[in-house]
Amino acid sequence: MYPQSSLFANSSSVGATSSSASNPNMASDATSDSMHGNSHSNRSAFLSFFNKRRAAYQVVAQEYADQWDVKGSIESRSHRQENYVALSKGYYDLANDIFEHLWGTSIHFVRPVQTETVQQAHARHEHYLALTVEISHFADVSVTGLNFNDYQVRRAKESISARCLEDKISFVVGDFTQMPFESNTFDAAYSIEGTSYAPDLTKAYLEIYRVLRPGSRLGVYEMVLTDNYDDNIPEHRELRHGIEKGLGLSNLVISSALASMKAAGFEIEIATDLDARPTNDKYEIPWYFLFERSLRRMANIQDTLRVAYISVYIWSVLCGPLPTILWIGEILGIFVPGTREFLYSLVLGFESMERAGKMKLFTPMFLMVARKPLE
Repeated sequence: MYPQSSLFANSSSVGATSSSASNPNMASDATSDSMHGNSHSNRSAFLSFFNKRRAAYQVVAQEYADQWDVKGSIESRSHRQENYVALSKGYYDLANDIFEHLWGTSIHFVRPVQTETVQQAHARHEHYLALTVEISHFADVSVTGLNFNDYQVRRAKESISARCLEDKISFVVGDFTQMPFESNTFDAAYSIEGTSYAPDLTKAYLEIYRVLRPGSRLGVYEMVLTDNYDDNIPEHRELRHGIEKGLGLSNLVISSALASMKAAGFEIEIATDLDARPTNDKYEIPWYFLFERSLRRMANIQDTLRVAYISVYIWSVLCGPLPTILWIGEILGIFVPGTREFLYSLVLGFESMERAGKMKLFTPMFLMVARKPLE
């Protein structure tokens, strides 16, 4: 439901607690609490975004901006890897409401076909992963979500409560490289564009391997750079940096996800880039359709209007008057200082993903399904 979450399925209820104090890299929850207040309870993500506490928001925005340089040097990337929790936590403190406002609660990349709505495409995308991991085989499944961003967890709990699913779905604040669960606890696990936020995929997969029971499956959609990426080409490095900054990623990996899965001890059953499948361009829509800044006709009027709205939003940030409006608003105290810079980096990330997607340098749809061997 929310990005950077790993979810675990169990045939019986799972109880777990987590404390950010167990990880020295975990950003203080005090800043997040101070920034968000009770904004997580707003049903409207748009209203939540404008219901932040100014001083704390400015601190978080500045701390996020300070972790990036212009060229994306090796030294700065190493620093971000060391501070990956604070980096991604701060990013989603700033970006979550924007994503919810633009995307809805299923913040994932999909390839819709012309005859289905975006909501239907998301359902197909998620159900396919659930089927491959065999989560549907559990008659009375319980799900535990793991996420190191407390605000996202609070928003997720509000969403679950609205659907009366509290007895089936729970959430734990924690780091997926240091999970607060006992070994051999879960019957299955999945992550949709979540473990990509780990600075080292092998460490994340090793932890998932530890908490899964023997014979259990793991299914992931990873955001990765493809074999077409060449770090010696300046344009490629620029796009990588734009994606990392625009998504809060500490280290976008280069074609190493499969090797990391094997290194963790999993037996690979499926490994394929769903974006690399043959397509009928007249029938199937690319995953980056929301970033194309074009008025694309979708399956229903709601999706068509949303695509148009996001296109105008991206255009207004990159080429239009919005940065100037935000700059004036920051001076006048209408907007919190740092809003303009963060929104620009976010939209620049969208553009970088679109360009990298068209050049086949980047995919958010690298699917792997693997099994922990029976002992």
